[in-house]
Amino acid sequence: MNYRLLPLLLSLLLSPWLQAQNRGSLPVDIALPDGKPLLQYQQSHALIIGVSDYTAGWDDLDSIPTELDDVVAVLEEQSYQIHRLDNPDSRELEAEIKQFLEQYGYARNNRLLVYYSGHGYSLDNGRQGFLVPTDAPLPSRDEAGFRRKALNFNDILAWNRNITTNHVLFLFDSCFSGTILAAKGADEPPPLISKLMAEPVRRFITAGSAGEEVPAHSVFTPAFVDAIRYRKGDLNRDGYITGEELGLHLKQTVGNHSDQTPQSGTIKDYHLSRGDIILVAGGSSQIIPAPQPTALTGILAIDSTPGGAIIRLNGAKVGAAPQTIPGLPANKSYELSAEKAGYQSESETIFLSASNQPRVVNFILDSLTREPANHPFTVSTTPVDARVRILNIVPKYYDGIELKDGRYRIEVTADGYEKHLEWVEHGGRATTHHVTLSEIAQSVQQTSAPSQSSSRPTTTSSQQRRSYEPEMEPVPGGCYQMGSNSGDSDEKPVHRVCVNSFKIGKYEITQSQWQAVMGGNPSRFSNCGSNCPVEQVSWDDIQQYIKKLNQKTSKRYRLPSEAEWEYAARGGTTTPFWTGNCITTKQANYNGNYDYKDCGAKTGTYRKITLPVGSFQPNAFGLYDMSGNVWEWVQDCWNNSYHGAPADGSAWESGECGQRVLRGGSWSSGPINLRSADRNWNFTGLPGTSLGFRLILQD
Repeated sequence: MNYRLLPLLLSLLLSPWLQAQNRGSLPVDIALPDGKPLLQYQQSHALIIGVSDYTAGWDDLDSIPTELDDVVAVLEEQSYQIHRLDNPDSRELEAEIKQFLEQYGYARNNRLLVYYSGHGYSLDNGRQGFLVPTDAPLPSRDEAGFRRKALNFNDILAWNRNITTNHVLFLFDSCFSGTILAAKGADEPPPLISKLMAEPVRRFITAGSAGEEVPAHSVFTPAFVDAIRYRKGDLNRDGYITGEELGLHLKQTVGNHSDQTPQSGTIKDYHLSRGDIILVAGGSSQIIPAPQPTALTGILAIDSTPGGAIIRLNGAKVGAAPQTIPGLPANKSYELSAEKAGYQSESETIFLSASNQPRVVNFILDSLTREPANHPFTVSTTPVDARVRILNIVPKYYDGIELKDGRYRIEVTADGYEKHLEWVEHGGRATTHHVTLSEIAQSVQQTSAPSQSSSRPTTTSSQQRRSYEPEMEPVPGGCYQMGSNSGDSDEKPVHRVCVNSFKIGKYEITQSQWQAVMGGNPSRFSNCGSNCPVEQVSWDDIQQYIKKLNQKTSKRYRLPSEAEWEYAARGGTTTPFWTGNCITTKQANYNGNYDYKDCGAKTGTYRKITLPVGSFQPNAFGLYDMSGNVWEWVQDCWNNSYHGAPADGSAWESGECGQRVLRGGSWSSGPINLRSADRNWNFTGLPGTSLGFRLILQD
């Protein structure tokens, strides 16, 4: 029997216009459950790739052409324009995918689908996945030749991140092994169409999981066709089939009729995982508003802090919190509000899905009666005669000045010393904050005394560079449990790691620090200010920055290891965040439109930009922005688990070294990515508007 071996999923993105049928692609309208328009797909394009006739040792897969004819027919009923590629060799496979992407991948309202059927293969213990063109040799006979001919999914992943089309679906009638499916599909019917589904997505569905073999006569392909043509994939009976519904249906159906376990999920990049692709149940391209089901219900569980607030549902009084309201019509929006004497009222609009699990809403009310407290605020300095200014208030600073609780921007200066700028948190009690200024080094080449008309030494270029060195914070060594048992699989197994003491950047490297060393500022958010973190820098770019910085300062800076970074980020905590079990946008810069386990991380605050470093309170080690603002590159190569990871705090310099680890989340991340244990990665040569870094100073 012939088998389709496992390709690492992220194969195919979009493909060629080769063999495109002559029929045009019609616009397709998608409506919300209430009949209001959600989005319109301007064009729908599907790339169908079949590799059945192999020439270099692989078994032929004779059933593929007939199977793909059925796929073509059902997608034409969905108003897709078909682009078919049969039996490509290595050059054709790569060239046609690129050409298809360039032609259709940059129109945001296009709908793209790629269906691949053929051999796939994994190397390096499943860490490298390949699509097998007709002319690729068997790796057991010629591994080097196979690697040259086969298409590495990492290349396609990079192309995928570059395109701007919102909705893309990949289906592979092959087994999957690897780490692309970051967000796995649920095992219960998803909600009806909602506004969030219009957001971008890269969804992948494969015929089997790692280690499984897919029979030459497919079960996956006819199940896919039936899911659309006969509405079997419309699990919630709303007239549409989302990518999530399709994945769940195929998992259940194929699993019941074969030894395969189809897998469904989205790419790990948060901004490419929020929405979902939408097909029309029954195969008609004539869209009608989805019917509103009447039998589906949901449950609301509402509480308040402090307790006892009066809860209103769509303006009607329900009672004092906590309240549990069962039997509410599902798949619709509700207006909730909470009010309590002496506190600011709060309201929220929520969408209630059909489920037997309650939707939890917790209102946190701010007191109206408590006036901001005034407490003494003092900045002690070394040298003692340094000048202190508070830049965000009008009154002149003096020791013990009475200030309301809040954050204050201080400036400390003295002749012969570097100027110091810092945000200081003040509240709850008297604050005494100490600042030690760094003395400006005298040039060894300076042979004459400074003019008597100036009390400040002459500054040379070598002295100026010191002001651009990152401020270091000492971190004591110790041991901790790295990873998380409640996170993604790449955060496991939890393991004990011991690190030596080290000095790490108190802040992320800023735009001004980068520009002083590299001569330019690559940041997208340059209007944020010179004290905002540099972004749009790749791992490779950072290596050049470190090299130049070390040459200029005669010091040894480097990226932290992943173990050092997590140890520093935790600040001695064992909770998901250094702030505890929860985090809010008052503590970090992230996308506050999303919650974390109903803990109140959803605040509605989404700044959509970086903020100046040090804009929030530091953790227990005195480090700022370890959660959010920008993802931070570390030294380690990517590995999809901690099996075999170093236990001594050193960087893991084996694995997928063309991909390096990112930590901490960013301004565009959901709160789940700000957890101390969360891991991400990117290719070493790819910059991004959410990617930055901080450094360690090697003794």
